[in-house]
Amino acid sequence: MTADGETQVTAPTPPPPSDQPRTGGSSPAEADRIASDQEDAFAEKPHVYAAGALVGGFVFAKVLGALFGSDDD
Repeated sequence: MTADGETQVTAPTPPPPSDQPRTGGSSPAEADRIASDQEDAFAEKPHVYAAGALVGGFVFAKVLGALFGSDDD
């Protein structure tokens, strides 16, 4: 803090230069190969995810109906 009560902000210091060359990430083709090598649970059982989405939507609709529905009895 300075004498007048304000906090002084300093800029962050950059990291020191490295002798290692920077790789910038992976190419799109390499990322696609990596993704295709990994197992995809959705691709194995998509019907389970679709059923879960339908049940979740039904429950959500029931909760909204209970909270904000009309009181017509």
